[in-house]
Amino acid sequence: ACDLYCASPPCQPWSIAGLQEGFRDPRSLPFLKCVSYINQKKPKMFIIENVQGLVSTRNGQDLRYILSQLKRSGDYVIKWEVLNA
Repeated sequence: ACDLYCASPPCQPWSIAGLQEGFRDPRSLPFLKCVSYINQKKPKMFIIENVQGLVSTRNGQDLRYILSQLKRSGDYVIKWEVLNA
């Protein structure tokens, strides 16, 4: 395991420049693999970066699912925000 895990899974499934298919897009699989890694390896901290569309695609359903999977272990305090970067 590691102390800090940083990930930036593909953004196309949630990008406003694409079709915003979310988890219906096969390119979203790496995001789920990141969540799985975190739940299995238990790094002390993690950062996952993606696009603003993740908040709104499919009415936020995908973001809620990701957050629920990260909270599942009970090992983390989850904080998220959209940055103007």
